[in-house]
Amino acid sequence: MENIYILIFLVFASNQAKRHTLLKEYFLCMGGFSLIFLVSWYLFSDVARVNIVGWINMAISVAALASPLNIVLHVLQTRSAELLPIYFSFFFTLSEIMWCSYGLLLKDFYIAMPNIFGFFLGFIQIWLYVIYWGPNSIAPENENVADDHVMDAEMLRMPDQLVQNVDSRRSLSDGETETNSEAN
Repeated sequence: MENIYILIFLVFASNQAKRHTLLKEYFLCMGGFSLIFLVSWYLFSDVARVNIVGWINMAISVAALASPLNIVLHVLQTRSAELLPIYFSFFFTLSEIMWCSYGLLLKDFYIAMPNIFGFFLGFIQIWLYVIYWGPNSIAPENENVADDHVMDAEMLRMPDQLVQNVDSRRSLSDGETETNSEAN
């Protein structure tokens, strides 16, 4: 799935973004995998190799699971759940519960441990959504958006004559005289 997402990104991205993404993907993914594989394969025995690769994967999983923390901090600062993706948080938590259960059933510490952490992060996101969700939960920086940048939903449903009337009223407020708008 990640490769499909990256492929779609590469199709629509600018050339500079494509180069940056491809270099980052190559060096981080391929270089990191090669380094972990070569070092663990040639320097460690079977048991030590499993432990080392398990700890590395657990650290990478925890880092990936902690990525939504910036949204959590934003929700706490603004006291608004406007930017919190509730469906993502719900299915993220559900996935973490399943992976944690799988790791516990296998008695695999390296699968269960990061997913316990991920479960708690997902639970916190859902809890924050329940606390800060509401009809008036607009972040303070979005409250004072200029009227020129907000599209009136009623205008989308208006017939052409009504739109012309609205346009003439707006031109009056911009300094035109009523006689100029009637002449048009």
